[in-house]
Amino acid sequence: MPLDDRHDEKCSIKEFVNRRREIFLLGLSTETHKDEIKNFHLDVQNKESRLKDKEACWLEKKNRFNSITKELNRRIEEATKRLNDQFQIRSEKELELKRLSRQARMIEARLEQKNKVEEFLCANKVSIAPEEERFELGSLR
Repeated sequence: MPLDDRHDEKCSIKEFVNRRREIFLLGLSTETHKDEIKNFHLDVQNKESRLKDKEACWLEKKNRFNSITKELNRRIEEATKRLNDQFQIRSEKELELKRLSRQARMIEARLEQKNKVEEFLCANKVSIAPEEERFELGSLR
């Protein structure tokens, strides 16, 4: 075998080894990238799962907040209604008190007027009782 053929054979073996080495490195790189992509997918799935859990928790808290808000609004409405009812009752009682006070003042005024007339009549020894009553009153004295 001539020298050039051996040299060509060495080069071709060297090239073959280099190509095989490159193919191996490319395969290794490809596997590494596949593993990285797989890990990224797992990370994404984990993050999506945590996000869904947090979203479910948030929705639960939102629903609980809404129900509490509805309950508080209902209680506020009830309290407002009770307050309005009590205010109405108080207003009615105040009106009744004013009416009774006015009536009491009128009765007191009549009583005072009657007492003045009675004092006047007693002072002047005038009797307005009918004859029979005067007779009975006179006999009692």
